Amino acid sequence: MGKTLFETGDELESVSLLAPAKINLFLRVLNRRKDGYHEIRSLMVPISIFDRIRVEKTKGGGVSLEITGPFPVPDGGDNTCVRAAELFFERWGCDFGVNITVEKNIPAGAGLGGGSSDAGAVLKALSLLAFGEVHLEELEELSLSVGSDVPFFVRSRPALVSGRGEVLTPYLLNTSLPLVVVKPEASVSTAWAYGALGRGEESVGDEFFLPPSLDTVEEVCQVLENDFEEVVFSRLPEVEEVKRRLVESGALGALMSGSGSAVFGIFDGEGAARTAAERFSEQGYFSRYAETL
Repeated sequence: MGKTLFETGDELESVSLLAPAKINLFLRVLNRRKDGYHEIRSLMVPISIFDRIRVEKTKGGGVSLEITGPFPVPDGGDNTCVRAAELFFERWGCDFGVNITVEKNIPAGAGLGGGSSDAGAVLKALSLLAFGEVHLEELEELSLSVGSDVPFFVRSRPALVSGRGEVLTPYLLNTSLPLVVVKPEASVSTAWAYGALGRGEESVGDEFFLPPSLDTVEEVCQVLENDFEEVVFSRLPEVEEVKRRLVESGALGALMSGSGSAVFGIFDGEGAARTAAERFSEQGYFSRYAETL
């Protein structure tokens, strides 16, 4: 994936990566498992909105974190980047510490996976710094301890996602989607969204059909579905309003991503998408043109 290739400093003293956002083209929540997590079925796709991550070796031990950019988040021990680094050091041990710098361009509470993507990028950077290569399988296993979406971001490619997020099957998305991603001011807590669904241990059923590949924009629009929309729209009608206005702006299909509150619209071409993105920006929304990766 060319846009997310890493850059390394001299003798692997530092690594810089792009951490992409994601959208869910399809998301069903089946049931709450005995371990407290939820069983999901989803089609997740990385998109061209990025946080920028730099991980630099330090001579002292420990992990330090600096957050910059338009969407700062807390930089304490609960930050996903810090948790990822600490778990990496616990698993493999290293004779160096790290300073992590994150330029936050992906808003939190949006359903775009920014925190999970940042953690995945940090794990890949640490693998490069410690071993000179990225050990994908080992990192996928470790990353689940950071968060359910993090394994997806270790590889950052279209995938069917099941289990609580750890079962990944590569998926063929054979068309690039011109997107407009819009987030209203309100944010959504993922924990609240799952609770509001009220799923019990009995599955609501997982009967759904996805073709072996999606080859056109029209085919993609036919599979758009998100179980979280009903509960989020009920609490935050402004999110549903964004979806409606995306369609009015020419989107062939629109859907809330993840547990929200961001909504994406799929357009027929880049020109129409960029025009719509600019219009939402002028009205004060977080609004970005993006493409699937």
